[in-house]
Order: sequence, then C-alpha cells, then structure tokens
Amino acid sequence: MDTDKLNFDINHPVDIEVQPSYDGSVNLILNDDKNIPRLINSRFSVREKNTYEIVDRIGENDTNIYNSKTFDKDTSLYF
Repeated sequence: MDTDKLNFDINHPVDIEVQPSYDGSVNLILNDDKNIPRLINSRFSVREKNTYEIVDRIGENDTNIYNSKTFDKDTSLYF
C-alpha cells in the first residue's frame, strides 16, 4: 500500500498488530498514538508451498479495496 493518508512520521513509531480475518486474509491494526487507529486488510491469504491468494470478497463493495475518497472512513477503528 502506498498512501499519504496515514500521516505517519518518524517521531511516532507505529505499533502493528496482526490478526487473522474470517476469509483467511490478514488484518493489520496500525496505531502510532498520534492518529486514529486504523484497520487495513491485506487481501492476501497464505496457501501451500510458499504461495498466496488474493481474496475476492464477493459482493458489490469489496471492503478490503481502498480508495482515497473514503480511506478515512473505511480504515478507521472509530466512527
């Protein structure tokens, strides 16, 4: 992921907690004690023999595909 929306800086180290998601992908919870905590889904699911699969969440709105217009809302742990 390449974005300037996270507003991280060198003076506030980022803690990353990794959690499994229901579809086999991984959620990353990012917290730097400066910005609001974020939850970002990796879309990747580990498979056999050092391979992976990009998980396609079925439906019209993939909640693990992010865009700049709704990034804050889609990744915030607080509403």
